[in-house]
Amino acid sequence: MTFRPNRRLWISTIAILLATALGALAGYLTGRHTVQNAAEAVLQQDATPLSNTIHSLVVESHDILAKANALQTPTCSDAEIAQLRLLLYHSVNFREIGRIRDGKILCSAVFGKDHLPQAQFTATYHYSDGTTVFRDMAPYVVSGTPVFIRQRGNFFAVESPELSVHIHEMRKTREVFSSGATSLTSTAPLGRSKTLPGATIDHETAGRIGDNLFGTVCTSGSIGLSDSVHGQVDCATSFGSLSAALHAQRSLLALYAFRGAVPCGLTSALVLLLYWRRRSMPQQLIKAIRADRLYFVYQPIVDLSSGHIVAAETLARWKDDDGLQVGPDIFIPLAEERGLALEVARLALRHTLHDLGDTLRSDDSDFRVHINLTASDLADPQLLPMLEDSLTKAGVSPHKLVLELTESATARHSVAIEAVHRLRERGHSVQIDDFGTGYSSLAYLKDLAVDAIKIDKAFTQSIGTDSVTGIILPQILTLAAGLGLLVIAEGIEIPEQAAYFASFDLPVMGQGWLYGKPQCPGEFLSAIAAQDEQRVAVPIENNATTIGVPDHVPQHQDALQLRSAGDG
Repeated sequence: MTFRPNRRLWISTIAILLATALGALAGYLTGRHTVQNAAEAVLQQDATPLSNTIHSLVVESHDILAKANALQTPTCSDAEIAQLRLLLYHSVNFREIGRIRDGKILCSAVFGKDHLPQAQFTATYHYSDGTTVFRDMAPYVVSGTPVFIRQRGNFFAVESPELSVHIHEMRKTREVFSSGATSLTSTAPLGRSKTLPGATIDHETAGRIGDNLFGTVCTSGSIGLSDSVHGQVDCATSFGSLSAALHAQRSLLALYAFRGAVPCGLTSALVLLLYWRRRSMPQQLIKAIRADRLYFVYQPIVDLSSGHIVAAETLARWKDDDGLQVGPDIFIPLAEERGLALEVARLALRHTLHDLGDTLRSDDSDFRVHINLTASDLADPQLLPMLEDSLTKAGVSPHKLVLELTESATARHSVAIEAVHRLRERGHSVQIDDFGTGYSSLAYLKDLAVDAIKIDKAFTQSIGTDSVTGIILPQILTLAAGLGLLVIAEGIEIPEQAAYFASFDLPVMGQGWLYGKPQCPGEFLSAIAAQDEQRVAVPIENNATTIGVPDHVPQHQDALQLRSAGDG
């Protein structure tokens, strides 16, 4: 089924938009996750000071009251009061410590044992470790500042009012949970019940419930240190809003969405382009061949000993309906699959005879043109009649047409041997293209009875390296010389490569960008017309043999100078 262009456009547009939207969504979700993780980390950092302060208070409370209860001095003696004052002096978070019995203060570090205040004791919290907490106990309340007093055993300790204010300020956006509790209901914005394991908390956690983010930091939670004086202890949690965090980072989210949308959109467009091209390519190629819409370019082949352009290879090119270049490595096999390979060869010969006919008909020139044949061409009974008819009508001698057989075309030995024999009988020169790629063994060359081999560019590029192809190349050239075969070196790009091939005692021609890229007919004919200007050779110095290299290419004298014949 072939889609109409407008339908294809609509389908492609929708697919690209959908892929772009999905990419943007994926990018946004990634950004959202990143923002949430960052916000939770900030909340954990925010909860840390409160957690540390509460933990420090609980630890010191436990320590100072334990030391007071361990005193062996007589009750409220001068020695005991002195010890209490010493404990208070070393205290960080407490401003008073004293002995208490049945709700009555017996003595304290601040008041001693005389002029003791009449305290009002009303317990606020009781804990299993024996600690009782009193809130705002007179006379320790100053200017309305909340004060907490802790009692354990026979002694009590009064927290610093400044510490209580500090904790109160920190608690405005935080919640504190007790490691000894089993189920706690937060009074902070969450409004959800939380359950924390008792006496085992020693970790940090963060998460989200609805739009609410929280970051929790837990202290040791060791047995005997649980406290809820400041709103349940040991784990401090800071709260935040996910929507607020996302709003604050909206530019970052947009960037994530963009970074997700662009690659997905471009990738989908490329995939669709390749899909539609592959889907419609056979039909487009058939129409292009029948409508003669292939075009052909010509690449110079140079005699390395003289620098002359002595031949050209005809190369087929094709642009599809979208104006995109399709490589011959794609459309030539496709044409062969569709039984159109000979039609491509027919078009190549027709265009070549039209474009270069005058040069080929000239008796003063031995210029030749090379055309490629595929395996299916060799087996096609119409090949020879087509060649003979075309050359006869154009008035071109058969020996001016060189036929290049791809190495894969020689895989069927019997067919290839017979085809080569018939082509040479009619005066054509035959050579194996891309030699060395695996189908034609060196021993098989003699049976094929071809006139030349074209060395694959992979061998040319291996010159000067230790690769396997670089090691095999001299053996191939030596064998070619022994069989009397002409050698054409493909893919020559630098003078050193040309010098290497010219150093062998056999006829060698070169082809590659060093001598010229594939050209349109006008450009190529101009090069032929200016043959004398285009001929370039390394200056003859010290009887050095010259190798043809174009003027515009920098010369490497040492690499290009070879010993003259007189040197042996």
